Amino acid sequence: MNIKRSAFTLIELLSVIAVIGVLAAILIPVIGKVRKSSYDATCTSNLRQVSAAYLLMMADNKNILIPAIQAEGSGSTQNSKWYKPKGEGEPKAAWSISLASFMQQGNRDMKVTRLNDLNCPEALDAIGKASERSSYGFNHFVGKTNGSDGGFRGAVRMEQLSSPSRTIMFGDTKKETDKNTLQNLDHTTIYAWHGNSAKISYFDGSVSSITVEEAQAKAPGSDEGYLFWRGVEKPQ
Repeated sequence: MNIKRSAFTLIELLSVIAVIGVLAAILIPVIGKVRKSSYDATCTSNLRQVSAAYLLMMADNKNILIPAIQAEGSGSTQNSKWYKPKGEGEPKAAWSISLASFMQQGNRDMKVTRLNDLNCPEALDAIGKASERSSYGFNHFVGKTNGSDGGFRGAVRMEQLSSPSRTIMFGDTKKETDKNTLQNLDHTTIYAWHGNSAKISYFDGSVSSITVEEAQAKAPGSDEGYLFWRGVEKPQ
């Protein structure tokens, strides 16, 4: 007895392949958009957490913006390690480890023991964990004078900021290969991990996006940039 077996014809096979191709063309961009949306949300959450922890640490240190001064004996401001003041006459202590503990207080599930472990997922996706530096940087201009010597004006308190909601605190910056504390952030090191924009947080704890061109246009010495980077209106 002969059993007749059915099989795909060439036309049917090509039709199935065509349908699969159409579905792939539809789904792949959707998957990419979902991933991008997830990365954006994660980066925003990271910046909110580190900013909230910073504000808690600042409140615990007499409302002094931390870091307030440069480490003694360090070289250029771009690679300097930062220290927090513990009070008049007391020794200074590194602030990055303390900030991680404040982050864990706000989120018991968070396993961050070093701020260098906190990264934008776009940065991790691009270069992995090749660097021990975080992909977020702190605005080091906020405690800096505008003098040609690049000196620091010392301890600055929160109440001295003209408009905390318009002064940058943390933001996306390029990961480097050297081992250091959180990378300093300025108009030359801000980095667009999110397409053509970077995520930034302000001293009121809010988070938004800005293009690198916009950040660079707000040079620290300009009228708008003085407030954006230094936290005060430019002296007339």
